[in-house]
Amino acid sequence: MVEPPGPGAAPRRVPALARMVVGADLGGTKLAAVLVDGAHTVVHRIWLDRPGAGLAALVVALEAAVSECQVVAAGLGGEVGAVGLAVAGWLSADREHLVWGANLSARDHELGAELRGRLQVPVVIENDGNATALGEFRAAGLSQGCMAVFTFGTGVGGGVIVDGRPLIGARGLAGELGHMPVTDGGGPCVCGGRGCLELFTSGPGLARAGGTSSSFEVVAAARAGDAGALGVLSTAGKAIGRAAAVLVAVVDPDIVVLAGSLAHAAGEYLLPAARSALAEERPLRAVRLPPPIELGRLGRDAGAIGAAELVLDPPASASVRRSGHPRPAPGAQGRAIEHMSPEHRGAEHMPGGTR
Repeated sequence: MVEPPGPGAAPRRVPALARMVVGADLGGTKLAAVLVDGAHTVVHRIWLDRPGAGLAALVVALEAAVSECQVVAAGLGGEVGAVGLAVAGWLSADREHLVWGANLSARDHELGAELRGRLQVPVVIENDGNATALGEFRAAGLSQGCMAVFTFGTGVGGGVIVDGRPLIGARGLAGELGHMPVTDGGGPCVCGGRGCLELFTSGPGLARAGGTSSSFEVVAAARAGDAGALGVLSTAGKAIGRAAAVLVAVVDPDIVVLAGSLAHAAGEYLLPAARSALAEERPLRAVRLPPPIELGRLGRDAGAIGAAELVLDPPASASVRRSGHPRPAPGAQGRAIEHMSPEHRGAEHMPGGTR
């Protein structure tokens, strides 16, 4: 795996005028971006916490991030040829229109046209859960099989990848795993439903249940042995396991992956509870064992890396292909960005039968 140069290190040279791409992830409270070269290697990263409130402020931050990446690319003898964007919101089936971004305070927004006009490069947009799922699928070295990915942050999203292709659905809404109901009744969710997984496992949901200002404070309290915090995380993990049990009957995944910064921070508490709940509630127990539930490999960069992959090597049936995105060069299919978060370097998260 090739890591970007550290602070003060001489940048790695790439071929003159090499085409690079920017992958960016617009979340409710953060912007992550990576600059990736044609060899699928991350050469530069940007992370901004709370760059501003609402979509307009995030778009301004995205412009600045792309500009920074363009400067870095030029210094390496390359140029940014396109931007892939993962966005926290419901998108139209052609991925041009932001139907509703509850955590972005945006609705009915022609995002694709706006970004192409402002950035002056081709832009490919995908739901952040689907982008993260694609990034994790390729980081695992897979080209076939089924992976279901839950993403945890300000909200809870997800994606399902089948043989390298994200499930999009008739109206572009497939993979909204955070809006699977996991309890009868329950409180109201931003989606209009009740009892959704997001209510119990998102950052705000954990903070609310733990009586703290952030989910990471709940994790810290759990590590200090606080019984209340441990109970909150156990409840969240069990909710994840119940949601995974539904997925077993619907898409029969080879593996279920928990992705995002929050999942990695709380994984030691979420994973045992989720695995236990899945084992207790799994359907089809007469014919199969429950799929493993593991942490993702890409850490907090997963959405941005997946967005870059959508541009470098679009899945054959992905929405970017339907919107006229150029096909990758022959032989490019199946290559994964050479990156692994430092805390997971050398870790083996995939079971041997599905690697």
